[in-house]
Amino acid sequence: MDTAETSLYVKEQVTGAELEATVKNLYRDFLQSASLAQKDRIDSYFHEWRIVGDVNGPFETTEKQKKAFDAISQPSDFHAGLFMEQLLENRDDSEEFIALFRETMISPDTVKLQLYFTGDGDIINSVIVASLKNSGELYAITSIYD
Repeated sequence: MDTAETSLYVKEQVTGAELEATVKNLYRDFLQSASLAQKDRIDSYFHEWRIVGDVNGPFETTEKQKKAFDAISQPSDFHAGLFMEQLLENRDDSEEFIALFRETMISPDTVKLQLYFTGDGDIINSVIVASLKNSGELYAITSIYD
């Protein structure tokens, strides 16, 4: 994994039924601006699309928040686990990033937390973390690796 790009998106008025479709659209938007993505091959980056983590909130206690973090940061899917480790820990500001990740993505008002893995089946891979709040706000961290 030589290169990575990451972005945070916030979308309002999302329902649980719209969650995956909305996340796909946000990821498509991310790919349009990501320097690692070849713009004429964007559909190929959805080749391996799958949900690899799905945790229902709310996460009102420290124990529930820890279990949710563990489920998302250490998924049973091997490839997703590698790229989640890259997202959370392979950075100069990993402690600060993890603290902000926990505060933003796994808060008491989070009703659904999902982890997606996708790639082109070759060298491009991505993880997307989606946090749906009870207000209908969706926070999505998108990343791409080559």
